[in-house]
Amino acid sequence: MELPMVNVSTCKLRSVIRFFTAKNETAVNIPRNLVSLYGEGCMSIQMVRRWRSWFLERRQNVHDDERSGRPVTATDNAAVAAVRNVLEADRRITIDEIMIRQPPGIEIGRSSIGTIISDVLNIRKFCARWAPRLLSENHKQQRMEAARAFLEMHRRDGDQLFSRIVTGDESWWNHSTPETKRQSMVWKKLEENAPKKAKVTISAGKVMAIVFWDCKGVLMVDYLPPNTTVNASRYCKVLTKLRTAIKRKRPGLLSRKVLLVHDNARPHAARTTETLLENFTWEIFTYPPYSPDLAPSDFHLFPALKLHLGGKHFANDDEVQAEVNHRLRRQDTAWYNSGIKKLLQRYQKCLDRNDREEFRNSCTKNSSHSTRPSEVSKVCSLWVSYSLTDEQMTRRVSWCREMLKKFDNGSYRYVNSIITGDEVYLYYFNVHTKVQNKVWMFEGESTPVSAPAYRKSRVNLHTSDPETIDVTYEVESAEPSGQTRQKRDLVHVLRMKPYHNPADQVELLM
Repeated sequence: MELPMVNVSTCKLRSVIRFFTAKNETAVNIPRNLVSLYGEGCMSIQMVRRWRSWFLERRQNVHDDERSGRPVTATDNAAVAAVRNVLEADRRITIDEIMIRQPPGIEIGRSSIGTIISDVLNIRKFCARWAPRLLSENHKQQRMEAARAFLEMHRRDGDQLFSRIVTGDESWWNHSTPETKRQSMVWKKLEENAPKKAKVTISAGKVMAIVFWDCKGVLMVDYLPPNTTVNASRYCKVLTKLRTAIKRKRPGLLSRKVLLVHDNARPHAARTTETLLENFTWEIFTYPPYSPDLAPSDFHLFPALKLHLGGKHFANDDEVQAEVNHRLRRQDTAWYNSGIKKLLQRYQKCLDRNDREEFRNSCTKNSSHSTRPSEVSKVCSLWVSYSLTDEQMTRRVSWCREMLKKFDNGSYRYVNSIITGDEVYLYYFNVHTKVQNKVWMFEGESTPVSAPAYRKSRVNLHTSDPETIDVTYEVESAEPSGQTRQKRDLVHVLRMKPYHNPADQVELLM
């Protein structure tokens, strides 16, 4: 005799009841048949008789009927609208703060808020990207003017322009440069432990070098003596050496008029320097300030050289100079040529980026995100120095359009192109941390930007704006480690808290 079947689904038991009901089995025989087939306790006699009566009434469905149940209130339209309104009012708000700021009559749990944010509003969280500086309107105008001027020169001279360019800049070279994170990667087996690496800081010993180069290679490298700086007089002497090097290494270049590409540092823009360059009859092209992406030495030469020096240790300045010279001589002409030709595509990219910004801003102004609650994402602000107004953005785009009208669409297709210390300043107004700077951003909006805060380093109690008063809390340099941790905790407590009275902050510090 076979054992009774166990673990049978309820729907299958109901199907068997429907079968016996169709065979006109009595209400006494059907439970006996179920017990013989599926064992004791498969279904109560009362439930068997109830389903038999329903099947006699011509019911065919063996599944439970849908029931309304408890109404869904945690994620209904009112709850979603409440969460959305709170997010729109404060883009930096957290989930805990949303629970506190719920409107009257609406109670939403923490898990329900998370469900609304992630499932209903489709929000994602990103970490902020830091930018070193937000360009002012004047800086952006200089970028546009420089891009327009360079592209105009290329349209006029073609690829011959690259052979006239001589560029250079200054840079520090340390005796010990830490290797990058990518350089320290190693292959390991599955059963091996991950390697450990101690934190290394840049050495104090260093030497400054002024490097000038063109599309064919390095023209000259000038190393500054210790305890000296680059001033106008020194820079003029370097330019005189550069002219001699060009005459010796690039015959005929002086007669074709050198195009000197350098930045607007004070020694470079001094009157004595300008007078010397006028006597040389050189053409000067100054790339815009705070634009390392448009300086060939900053985006091509120096990064590759510093990458090569990563992880190397030198005993003195002579060893550093010898290694730098050796690396510069090993690079072939094609490598230097590609660095000069990258200028064209980078200036063109500078203009194209403004067209994309204008298109994105126009789409944002013509769309209303209040009718699309399901398309929301949370991104971090881009850290920059200043924020542009709508008028400034309009003028920026108009410059790009004016410049692009002067060029043919196909004229460029052939181009190949750590700090430690014992003191801490506590301010009346403390800026956001990187995590606090995260904001909620709806789809269609431009990525927000945030500028780093610049504050004075001394107490100033005579300012008209109380938020700019700075408070200094001095601590002995040989303090115990417990006080060091206390300072760190105080800084965390003071984050984003304005203090309008010196006693407010001093009381907290004491």
